[in-house]
Amino acid sequence: MIRAVKKLIAKDSRLKAKNMAEQFLKPMEVAKRLKLKRTRFYEIRPKLIALGLKTARIDGTVRYLESSLDKTMLRLVDKS
Repeated sequence: MIRAVKKLIAKDSRLKAKNMAEQFLKPMEVAKRLKLKRTRFYEIRPKLIALGLKTARIDGTVRYLESSLDKTMLRLVDKS
């Protein structure tokens, strides 16, 4: 299972690197990808940032770097 997740993320990252510039996600997009409710996402947000989730403030709103979300999820999988 863990190997399958790593392979999917690695393949997805390679395709994104070839096809498009870095993507920034809104908080709700991150929560949706993690299959969390908005409030739960904000509860675990500090831990995700501590694990490497990168943030940027764009026009006064916080965005999250998509590639850093993938890497953070890999770190979580490796710890379990």
